[in-house]
Amino acid sequence: MTGRDRVTASLQAAIPGIIACACWELAAHLVPDGRFRFASPTAVLSVAIQDMVHLNMYRQICVTLSETVGGLVVGSVVGTAVGLLLWMNHAVARAFRPYITLAGTLPVFAVAPILINLFGTGFSSKLFIVSFSTVFVAIAQAYEGALSADSGLVLFAQALKAPRSLIAQKIAFPSALAWVSGGIRINIGFALIAAFLAEYIVTEESSTGLGRYIARNAGLYDMPRVLLGVLLLAAIGLGLTELFGRVLRRFNVRRQVEGA
Repeated sequence: MTGRDRVTASLQAAIPGIIACACWELAAHLVPDGRFRFASPTAVLSVAIQDMVHLNMYRQICVTLSETVGGLVVGSVVGTAVGLLLWMNHAVARAFRPYITLAGTLPVFAVAPILINLFGTGFSSKLFIVSFSTVFVAIAQAYEGALSADSGLVLFAQALKAPRSLIAQKIAFPSALAWVSGGIRINIGFALIAAFLAEYIVTEESSTGLGRYIARNAGLYDMPRVLLGVLLLAAIGLGLTELFGRVLRRFNVRRQVEGA
């Protein structure tokens, strides 16, 4: 794709957003109390200009970003390890699979208050909540990925009496890693929701993060700043998804080149 094609594609993608913002601005002026109820693009832009010049705003963003990325990494690493351990022992997998499924179905907003009461309101407890929201997807992806490993290679390694740990390292782990990598895109959303929720329900004034920023301004009925926080959360999610997509594409290309 040439540079001109990229510009054209970007402009085409921007058109729906421009139309939506224009309709939003018009509705804010036409609907009674519209600017108070759901603000307007110009109001959000105005408060963004006011707040984004302060370092404290970037601190809020960095806190949420670090909680999201940290919990995503911890959940993915732990989930991959657990998934591979389950694959190595099918009896243990059959025994624990119902409990893992049960724990994975628990909504994070129901578990978060319990975890905060147990571990406090600091960064570590929020990191634990984010990790909790992502680990079960990683476990399922790693386990299913290991099961989908080339059965011919597994049988060949078993015929050579290779240790199961070596089979897991050389055959099951690459397959599990590919599945976990695909599941990370789903987990980015889960991690961001968990980070927001953990910050939102903590009522301490010293607490930071975009979740607390949104909660504080929602209590003041400051809708422009609430929507600014929402847009910043969306930007973090979009940025992480795009960044991970590029890393994954480079990883796949490099692996194909090395395998050629």
